[in-house]
Amino acid sequence: IYENDEIWGQFIEDSTGYLSLPIGLQFTEGNSYYIEITANNQVYRTLPQVVQPRLNTDTMSFNLDVRTIGTSSDGRPIEEALIDVFVHVDVPQDLESPLYYRWQVDEVWAFNEVDKPAFQLDSGEIDIINTCYLSASVQENVSTLLNSNDVGAGEAILRVASRPIDESFLQRHVYSAYLHALDKRAYDYYERSRRLGQIDGSLYDELPAAVRGNVFNANTDSELVLGYVEISTTDTFRLNILRDQIDYNWYDQCRPPEDAEADCNFPPQPPGDTSTVYCKCYDCWRIYGRGTLERPFWW
Repeated sequence: IYENDEIWGQFIEDSTGYLSLPIGLQFTEGNSYYIEITANNQVYRTLPQVVQPRLNTDTMSFNLDVRTIGTSSDGRPIEEALIDVFVHVDVPQDLESPLYYRWQVDEVWAFNEVDKPAFQLDSGEIDIINTCYLSASVQENVSTLLNSNDVGAGEAILRVASRPIDESFLQRHVYSAYLHALDKRAYDYYERSRRLGQIDGSLYDELPAAVRGNVFNANTDSELVLGYVEISTTDTFRLNILRDQIDYNWYDQCRPPEDAEADCNFPPQPPGDTSTVYCKCYDCWRIYGRGTLERPFWW
């Protein structure tokens, strides 16, 4: 790794070939960086990138909406409750040059594992034994881009996520937005990739046409090297959504219907059994097929 054309550090490679930076190395705004990798007796480099300044302010918000998604066989509209998540950013005035940014978003929510369904307890209350945490990347907008020339000075509001409201909002639900400050070359690469992805797939799918990135073979000009190595600062912003902020009622899969006649047999059958959903609520893996009991450090 080179900083201002001088060796700055070296990547650490693990057994899978994954490269990581040594702990303690931090990029400095205004400095120029590029990387060099030797593979198969070839030397590959990235074009130099100047680390761009962070935005001074950034917040998040959400909005609830009900949208018509179709029509039933008898002509009645089919509606769905959705949540939209937005980032708010203040674009400075009198910029000497445009600013370029991108956001990546993921979501984490809690799921309370219960000892047994509520109707089996004398008190009628749910006996929580563990809290499981589940995460997902936002797929609708894998990467949201901003060019300050497109919005002008003042507050810009961008939608970064949208999805139906479901049982994942019964407990605390957190959206995290990761803000990357880009140079123009990186912005142009993501914008071209985004447009091609809209034609056929997503940003991380194989693109229908080659998009030249910032990596090149230092030994020959004849090889087209695909991909982009981004060097940027990253800020993280989080939006906490609590159950009482969602003004909708929906079925809690872990609270059985009042007319449930049979108790669940514990422990339930192995994964793949045909028992009712609420009989599996002692283990989030049986509901979602994934999850962890390790709480995120920021939770």
